[in-house]
Amino acid sequence: MSTNHPSPSEDSQNIFESTPVSETETHDESHYASTPVPQRPPFPTATLVLGLVAVVVAILVLGANLLQWTYDPAIVGASILAGAGFLLIIGGILTHRNSSRKANS
Repeated sequence: MSTNHPSPSEDSQNIFESTPVSETETHDESHYASTPVPQRPPFPTATLVLGLVAVVVAILVLGANLLQWTYDPAIVGASILAGAGFLLIIGGILTHRNSSRKANS
């Protein structure tokens, strides 16, 4: 059981040998200057605020059932919506401020 491997020809290239950089591509500074730097996506403020609202509602429901808390649902609902809106506005301002600061530098 002998296996005959073909002998490498002069035209074939060994994939394990490194090719000199000068043969594959040229490095000029204009290529790197025009390449855009990938931007990090903005912080998901809405997801954070939605999670906080869900946690607050869960705490209030558990407190009402287990600890016999009493509260006016209309006032609590309005307070939760106002707090969520305030957090979304602050998050939007901070995101805009950080993006404009990065654009200026």
